[in-house]
Amino acid sequence: MKPTKLVPFLLFLVFLVFLVSCNSSPEDVELQDFKTGIFEVELNLLDNAPPDKIYPNSNFKIVADVHNMAGYDMHNGEVKVVGLTDEYFIIDQEQQSIIDLEGRGLTNPEGDREFKEFSVSAGQLFLNAEQRNEPFFLKVSYDSTMEFSDTICINPNLYEVYQSGCKVEGHSSYAGQGAPLVATNMEEIISPGENPSVEFRLFLKNQGVGKVDMVRLEGARLGGKEIVCRFEDVEGVEIREIKLDEKKQEAVLICNEPLDRLSSYSTTFFTEFSYSYSFKEKRTLTLVNSAFRK
Repeated sequence: MKPTKLVPFLLFLVFLVFLVSCNSSPEDVELQDFKTGIFEVELNLLDNAPPDKIYPNSNFKIVADVHNMAGYDMHNGEVKVVGLTDEYFIIDQEQQSIIDLEGRGLTNPEGDREFKEFSVSAGQLFLNAEQRNEPFFLKVSYDSTMEFSDTICINPNLYEVYQSGCKVEGHSSYAGQGAPLVATNMEEIISPGENPSVEFRLFLKNQGVGKVDMVRLEGARLGGKEIVCRFEDVEGVEIREIKLDEKKQEAVLICNEPLDRLSSYSTTFFTEFSYSYSFKEKRTLTLVNSAFRK
């Protein structure tokens, strides 16, 4: 092929690759399931906010980038700067609110983010002190939700292990539902006989970097029917809600339902939870004596 004809041909190939890549992107997004894995709200600081070195009697910003990477919306958010010594750093407003941040989804694959600015004034160092390293925490707290769904087999007949192509698994494991609160395992227990019933034991665990405080069951359905559930080892009237211990970030939900069919069938088990969550990250400010400036 002559050089004069080669250039248009190469340009056509480049254009073709670009066209194919553009056309494939929406399909990739549509195929992506945002409610799998373990994802949560992430926190980062903007470059030079705060600066690497801070000089006495100067003003600077701490800018927090709060990014919702979970597959669910974030509500009632709060970002707080904790632990600065007033003698060296005066912050204008320690706490700021974030009303809502949309989670990742088909119409918003990146998830919402919001920047929060904290204005800080630096004080003076002690005489002859070269610098001070001041540790502090950025704490984020919010409310969110998590959904669990799986297609299961119901078979109340002990003598028919296989029926209609449906087999009771008994125990299943899961890798996450797009949030820090995760349904890790589920047990299905069939009670056959004259009045058959089924019991589900759903094991929940916090696998995020922070702490889950309160978990509430918002709804549970077997097929299209609401079923009765309660948290294990919960005392009192409100057994659809549990407060997790800081050292034990786990809970077990128990659901029971009588069965009115004697033949096996496949159906969907669905639960929705709301929970409160918080995490904190340690950072350091470096206050440098201007007399030692290089």
